[in-house]
Amino acid sequence: MIKLKNNALIHSNLDEHKAILYDTYSAKKYYIPFNIAVEAQNNNLSSTDVLRINNLLVDDAIPVVSEVQEKRIQHLRLIVTNKCNFKCSYCFAEGGSYGMYLDSMDEITAEKVIDFFFDKFSYINQVSFFGGEPLLEINIISCVCEYIHSLYENKKILILPKFSMVTNGYLLDEKVVEIINKYHISLVVSHDGPPDIHNSLRKARSNKGTFSHIDKCMLEFRRKNRVSIESTYTSIHEQNSISRDQLSEYLSNRYSTDRVEINDVLIEDEKLSYLRPISKITMSEKMHNFFLGEEKLYNDFLIRLLTTYLSGKYSKEFCSSGVREYCVDMHGDIYPCHRFEGKPEYKLGNVYNNEPIRRPKIKTKDDLKCSVCKYKMFCQVCVYSLSLDEEYCNDLQSCIDYFLHNMLDLLITNKEEYNRI
Repeated sequence: MIKLKNNALIHSNLDEHKAILYDTYSAKKYYIPFNIAVEAQNNNLSSTDVLRINNLLVDDAIPVVSEVQEKRIQHLRLIVTNKCNFKCSYCFAEGGSYGMYLDSMDEITAEKVIDFFFDKFSYINQVSFFGGEPLLEINIISCVCEYIHSLYENKKILILPKFSMVTNGYLLDEKVVEIINKYHISLVVSHDGPPDIHNSLRKARSNKGTFSHIDKCMLEFRRKNRVSIESTYTSIHEQNSISRDQLSEYLSNRYSTDRVEINDVLIEDEKLSYLRPISKITMSEKMHNFFLGEEKLYNDFLIRLLTTYLSGKYSKEFCSSGVREYCVDMHGDIYPCHRFEGKPEYKLGNVYNNEPIRRPKIKTKDDLKCSVCKYKMFCQVCVYSLSLDEEYCNDLQSCIDYFLHNMLDLLITNKEEYNRI
């Protein structure tokens, strides 16, 4: 018996009496007769109709990797220091140190990193600064930005990268803000919500709470600048009767931003398992909030789904780590991303050794189970997180399915809202 290809996704709307066939391997859409959609959903299609539908669908997703793309990277992250002025309860990086001795990047290494990567790649979309706490080394950050600007002004690079930084926000003083504005550095601040909760999770080295000082800095900064916020959801939030949605709303309203990312705490050390929230929210539930909420709050995951939905571009990697994204630490060691920092088996090279960057030994979609997955084109997630959570895959598939059906339903019922999204 002939079966529908795995990449056939059919959505129908009973009120409008319309249906769309979506090819999950090419992102192409086809309006089909409503009765055919009903028959498909009832597993009652004739062999002739199955053949007609299958003829519209591609056989497999084709990775889009050109020679030009291979010479480009999207993200170069510099760990300018592994020192930190905080001691957050759940820190995955062992207080920012990544289990290594405390050190900072010097100017020679910083310039060497930039020269190394621009020698191997013709284009770098974004250079970001990370730690530890990167603002402890604001002079190095300024040095890197200035050096890249000089390369651009002297026509040694053709396109100026964007700059960004992830910070705890405690050191956002006048000098720092001046440098941020001078080089147009996009800011992502880690913030865990209302004072009592934030102070219990994100303490200074002195063991004092950090909310009041950060709050003052952020409100002042936000008067003239945009800011994004990352927040870690824990059992402490639950104990204080703060839901994920309430946390997002609090941060969005207080700092007037629509870029708030809420992530459940990722625990590797079981001694910290008490911080795991008891309640779980699936990705589908998050997507449900997006489609039904009055105000659309976009996050990186949703933006990636939308981009793939529109472009149909497929990558066999789960994320860009070690392919279009690299992380370099204080000593010039290269890793796929900051999550792998300090793990020797994932080291890809060093900028002081003028050798090709090694390919990372991380999971790809060539894996047997993933290679035949209906949703593989949309599966763009942190490969490090994927390796830690067995339920993640099922949750992700449900989420992608929910996203696609809702987008197609909007296309049928509300073209104006569809285009706005």
